[in-house]
Amino acid sequence: MAAGDAAGAILSAERACRSLRLIQRAYWDAAVKGLASPVTSPAATSFDTLPLHWRFADRLRTCRLGPNRIDGGDFENLDTMMRAGWRHILHPAPTVQTAVDLAPQAAHSGRFGVRLSVTPIKADDPPAVLESPPVLFTSPAVQVEAGQIVCIHGWARVPNDITASTDGLLVVDSFTGEALADRIGKTKGWRQFALYRVASQSGPMCVTFALSGIGEAWLDDVAIQVLEPPAATAQR
Repeated sequence: MAAGDAAGAILSAERACRSLRLIQRAYWDAAVKGLASPVTSPAATSFDTLPLHWRFADRLRTCRLGPNRIDGGDFENLDTMMRAGWRHILHPAPTVQTAVDLAPQAAHSGRFGVRLSVTPIKADDPPAVLESPPVLFTSPAVQVEAGQIVCIHGWARVPNDITASTDGLLVVDSFTGEALADRIGKTKGWRQFALYRVASQSGPMCVTFALSGIGEAWLDDVAIQVLEPPAATAQR
């Protein structure tokens, strides 16, 4: 800078920051180790918010999960699911066909699980890209109060690569939307997902599973639970 070499100064500054970025990445890797996904904790998605993540993790250690707030998440009985309010929305493109059903091979536990499937109408000429998810599968709404911590968790299995999309299976909570969705590609067996979210205001919330491309995704043992504070835990 003293010599008036602005380009050289910028290059030197970037070189100096490389080591800092490596250190940042190491701290971030340590923070998300053990999480089902980096989006499990909303503050674990960035190095700058890691202090909030650690405070959030400390708070979780003093709480316990309350009872499951939704019925039918074991996907064993279709009538129970319909009464509880589970629903699927189909947005089929003209080049694909879709289905949502209970299937024995989709069971993580029990007899059945939910299978989401999208198949091309012309197997020899499948679409290259699907612009929006053809299948949305949504849980019943759960009433929560402002400030409560909600845990959405369950099990997913994607037996093969999802094509015509880069997002795979999206697990989307209604608080944060697609920005903090868990995006699940091909899995090795069953993969647990967990999303902790803080209610910014009182009202209903739910979780939506969106199959964004061609393929299959299996779901089972889905629950939505509110964390109980230490005082409530001690009274039990």
